[in-house]
Amino acid sequence: MGNGPIYLIRQGPIHFRETSRVTDGWYFEKSPWLSSPTYDGPALIRGRQLDGPNVLRFQRSGPETTGDLPELRFPIQTGISSPDLQPGWRFQPAALGIRAPGCYGIQIDGLNFTETIVFVAVD
Repeated sequence: MGNGPIYLIRQGPIHFRETSRVTDGWYFEKSPWLSSPTYDGPALIRGRQLDGPNVLRFQRSGPETTGDLPELRFPIQTGISSPDLQPGWRFQPAALGIRAPGCYGIQIDGLNFTETIVFVAVD
C-alpha cells in the first residue's frame, strides 16, 4: 500500500478480529513495512481513525522489538536481512493496533517526503 518510497505490505481491508493478537482491548495485526532503495533515511509513521475517535498503535518486531507505541520509527538500519530482498531494500516487521472497525489513515514522514495511506478495518 502507498506510493512509496516506504510501503505498508498489505492488501485490501484489515479483518482485524480474524487473525489478530489481542492485548488490553487492542487487536494487533501483522503489518510489515518495506523501504525502497531510492530512500535510505529514517521515517516516522503515525495514524488514527478518520471516521471516529480512535488512534492506531504500533508494535515493532525484530532485533529491537517494542510494545504498544503511538508511532513507529523506521530506522536507517533495521537489523533485518533476507535473501529474498534485493540490495538497498529495507524491511521492518511490525503490527498495527486497532480497537474498532472504521476508516484509518497512516502518515509517513521522511526527510524529503510525506505519504498518506488510507485503509479500512472490518470485523
